Amino acid sequence: MKQYDYLIVGAGLYGAVFAQEAKKAGKKCLVIDKRGHIAGNIYTEQVEGINVHRYGAHIFHTNNKAVWQYVNQFAEFNRYTNSPVANYHGEIYNLPFNMNTFNKMWGVITPAEAKAYVQYQMGALLAFCAAHGVPLQHVKPHGALYNMAAKDEALAAGIAEGIASVDKNVILLGLAGSKLLSAGRAAGLRVASEVFADRAYQADGSLVPRSKPGAVIHDADEAIARTVRMVKEGKVTAITGEEVTIEAHSICVHGDNPDAVEFVRRIRAKLEAEGVTIAPIAQIV
Repeated sequence: MKQYDYLIVGAGLYGAVFAQEAKKAGKKCLVIDKRGHIAGNIYTEQVEGINVHRYGAHIFHTNNKAVWQYVNQFAEFNRYTNSPVANYHGEIYNLPFNMNTFNKMWGVITPAEAKAYVQYQMGALLAFCAAHGVPLQHVKPHGALYNMAAKDEALAAGIAEGIASVDKNVILLGLAGSKLLSAGRAAGLRVASEVFADRAYQADGSLVPRSKPGAVIHDADEAIARTVRMVKEGKVTAITGEEVTIEAHSICVHGDNPDAVEFVRRIRAKLEAEGVTIAPIAQIV
């Protein structure tokens, strides 16, 4: 008669999780380890009241919300934000971008300087458009500047005023409900409210930072269903469970994903199947 269903060698993360789930399924497990403790390389011990990593610090990283919730049922994890810097030609730059990075790269430290830089870039962009015989329909800040302007009223005003001073016919895209859209309206611009197909939202309508678990939605079906709801119902469920009111004129999809084109095709097909008409943004706002 067998005493155990499984013999598990190693009491680290994999072995411990397997044993836990097998036991829940009614199986008997024997876990063996050459060390005199569980937890493998993530083992900690108390030294004068302080939890010390015997084998060095370990960072558990995941963007999968289900995995994050699973591990937190056993212990509360301390959130850790990685703050790297880049050394480029002897200059140190903050990553991800912040106002210090903009200052180091372009000398931008104030909203007024951001306005001047936007004017410079708008002028160059209009020249390229003219050279190719196409009109400039819309613009939007990118990356960290986009997220910062969503919450920083003064920075948002500087960007919007820079755009308006060059061409008031250009449409400004910004995060739905953001300071940037308010600044655009105040500057006399047409604005378009942008939603993100594959990003999670916080209760205040801002995007969950990529440094946090669950910030990116990897399940295409879930992302498409959320996108359709944002467009048709004007609602999105925040990562914390609250219902957030949202307006969708444009949908942002990140193009650095190898499946991005197919993802966009699926979003469009689902929206059209739901009776939503796809039109140029100039016809919407």
